[in-house]
Amino acid sequence: SYESDGSPVERLNKIREKLMQTKPTSKTIKYKLNNEPITIIFKYLRGFTEVQDACQLGSGILFFLDMSDRKSFSEARSNVAEYEKHRVEQNFPVLFVANKCDTEVPQISKDNICELSVVTNKPYYIASAKQGKQVKETIEDLLAQIHNTKACTVWNSTKGLIKSKLSHAVLNRNIHKVREAIAIGKSPATPSNIGWPAIHVACWEGSIDYVRTLIQYDPACVNMRGRGQWTPLHCAARAGNSVVVEFLLQTGADVMVTDVYGLLASCTSNFRIRERLQHLEEMRKECEKQPPAELDNLLELATQHNSRRLHFSFMNLRDFSTSIFQQVQLVELWLVSDSISCIPEELKLLTNLRALYLFGNIIEYVPEWFSELSHLTQLDLRCNRISAINSSIGQMKQLKALYLGYNRLTCLPAQIIDLMDTLEVLDIQGNPLGTIPSNILPKLGDFAPSSNSQLFSYLKHISSGGEVEYNRVKVMFVGDGNVGKTTLLNSFQEHTRIQSRRHSFAKKFLPHQDTIATDGIDIREISVPFQDGKEILWDCWDYAGQEIYYSTHQFFLSPRSVYLICFNLLENNHSKVEYWLNSIHSRARGSPIFLVGTHLDDKQVTEEYLQEYMSKLCNTVKPERFKSVF
Repeated sequence: SYESDGSPVERLNKIREKLMQTKPTSKTIKYKLNNEPITIIFKYLRGFTEVQDACQLGSGILFFLDMSDRKSFSEARSNVAEYEKHRVEQNFPVLFVANKCDTEVPQISKDNICELSVVTNKPYYIASAKQGKQVKETIEDLLAQIHNTKACTVWNSTKGLIKSKLSHAVLNRNIHKVREAIAIGKSPATPSNIGWPAIHVACWEGSIDYVRTLIQYDPACVNMRGRGQWTPLHCAARAGNSVVVEFLLQTGADVMVTDVYGLLASCTSNFRIRERLQHLEEMRKECEKQPPAELDNLLELATQHNSRRLHFSFMNLRDFSTSIFQQVQLVELWLVSDSISCIPEELKLLTNLRALYLFGNIIEYVPEWFSELSHLTQLDLRCNRISAINSSIGQMKQLKALYLGYNRLTCLPAQIIDLMDTLEVLDIQGNPLGTIPSNILPKLGDFAPSSNSQLFSYLKHISSGGEVEYNRVKVMFVGDGNVGKTTLLNSFQEHTRIQSRRHSFAKKFLPHQDTIATDGIDIREISVPFQDGKEILWDCWDYAGQEIYYSTHQFFLSPRSVYLICFNLLENNHSKVEYWLNSIHSRARGSPIFLVGTHLDDKQVTEEYLQEYMSKLCNTVKPERFKSVF
């Protein structure tokens, strides 16, 4: 009813000023969060344009709905749509607040608000300002989301400073560098120079392949803490990486672990992830209230969030609840980190089951009838005590992911080759598979069967009773520092390249390069021409010669390898040759060992010098004590 002379624009501006005078444009309050005093500035805004202008780092947004006014529902929906359409790169946390829930005849239902949250993927609260209902919870949740957003911003601005070898390789998604870093003892759980371990880096970035690879190397890192006591699940949930969240849950991530502020991973602005984790938290809390014998009472709660998914993880179950077999609608069954020792045959009754997750139990064998679960596409049996897999597994033709890592398998059934066309992920890491040549086993991070054709070829020939020719060998270059191991390897590599391309290279000289000490272990692959046009692949491991690495090198000395112990003919340090002979003998007894003297081209190394040197060397180390020394 405000009247004024002037143009329509002037009139609208005066109306706006009048309206803004009826309600304060901002309000400052003092608040205590985790016993720390903070100041909160509330600003009353209308429309997404004002939101864009007012927001800065450390801001959060509350979209209010009036449950007594149906119109406010559509306005909130359109405002959020406009905000998402025009917002800048900075992502501010958003919560819906449905106020006046105490109204006698609400025009907006809880289902309407939940639907809005699902569509926009934003959390919501149903509150009453008059009764003080859910007011404190709303404020503290928004403050927590602001804190999380700041952490995400800090991560994005500092990740470029990472220098730690493994974390840097994960950040740049370089699987070869990841393998090299792990080969020299770098752990996914060790904090980088900016405080985040490699597993957290992968979760921040949403790199599911690298999350899977790091956990494949060290399953225990799934609950490792980083900065602010955040676990990998905290990082993935708060960064909104739902695929990573699901894999972490599958691998034993604990939803009840809190950060330094006592907040769970479910404290995220991503509504879908929040709902998923909060349901699991509720299940865990209910489980603690009643003994395992009465867990059937939890079945209704367990299927309330999703009737096709049943999650009974971390409940110390010793066997399957009989009520589970009545849930014929189940598509996913999660029994992670329990104490289950056997798989009951009644599981066949779940004819719609597509995914079975049994990570971290004490199962000892997979029964023959298991192949009747022919519709399974996901099967996770990692970290159990399984010593054998029945050959009938080859009949499970719809399997896309088969996780068998960290069990007690000494062999694989050859029938796994029948799954090669459908399998996308095969994990057999961490098993004592002594019956299979180590060089054809999948490398760390190689999950796709297409990357492991030699393994499947080997199993195929075994199943047909034939033999398979395996033209691959691991060649280890060991010795003291600066004796010329890397130079020798470079020469081998250049020589084989010239030989294999002799038709196009008359002569090739290596350019002079300054020698740089090898850091840890350098791994290369060289293709060496062989008879009948065939080639032999050399997996060359160039070990750093500095003594600081000696303790970790011991873990990588393996049988079925050829060893080159390199030494400088200009030095009389025979003790290092003896050290390597003893180390190889204790770790890889019977492996061929070549003693290689370098710097033969030096003027000091005459024929007489060489004979005298080798005589002293043999008298000192007595290589005849060992077999296969050349």
